[in-house]
Amino acid sequence: MNSLRHAWLARRLIEMCGGVRAAAEACRLNKSRLSECQAPGSGVYLPIDVVADLEAYCGEPVYSRELVAARPSRPDGAAPAEEACALTEASAEVQALVRRLSSRHLGMADRNTVRRDLDVVEAHVRALRAEMDAETVL
Repeated sequence: MNSLRHAWLARRLIEMCGGVRAAAEACRLNKSRLSECQAPGSGVYLPIDVVADLEAYCGEPVYSRELVAARPSRPDGAAPAEEACALTEASAEVQALVRRLSSRHLGMADRNTVRRDLDVVEAHVRALRAEMDAETVL
């Protein structure tokens, strides 16, 4: 996973905690250091204990889920066709959710639900790419 992805994940996790100020109160890092972790190219990453604290605070394993999904091992053996179907189904669920929520102002809980569902879609995309990279026969 590249440094831009780490910065994006840090920013997303901090946003889910309610911003830099709230995140700083939930972990051992100060606001400046947390801001550095969000800056692409800074070379500063969230320490794993801080990731754990912030994920516990916001209630979502946003960062660690991505780390697990990006591991260099083959996915759980799903065939490409099965993974493609799961991707389509997960995408349809996101579409249905966003359509249901579009008639109102999206609060933090709604946004977090959509983000969580998008994480599932992204995981299926990564798994399907891994199946293709593994040269699995369709």
